[in-house]
Amino acid sequence: MSECNFSEQEVSARPLFRDILPHYWNQLQVLSVEIDNCYESVDGELLELVMTCWQLHSLMINAYLDIDFVEQVLEYCQETRCPLRTFEVRQSASSWIAWN
Repeated sequence: MSECNFSEQEVSARPLFRDILPHYWNQLQVLSVEIDNCYESVDGELLELVMTCWQLHSLMINAYLDIDFVEQVLEYCQETRCPLRTFEVRQSASSWIAWN
């Protein structure tokens, strides 16, 4: 999938992660996500994606995230629970923050 643009608040990103995850969990290697999710949290779905996709080595996220999500992903990487080597987070007007 390349790009989806929705301007209505009724459209949720959660089903997208729930529906795509079972089909690509064993193939997904690089994922770039840009979501205007100021009205819903997708932290749980993204964390499940990181935990389940055992080949995911690069994740770039531009979304509203809870700091606990970022801490959990970094802990999993430190404990080698996931193969994630590049984790980049960007929120609204701030610049990219990368952890390698």
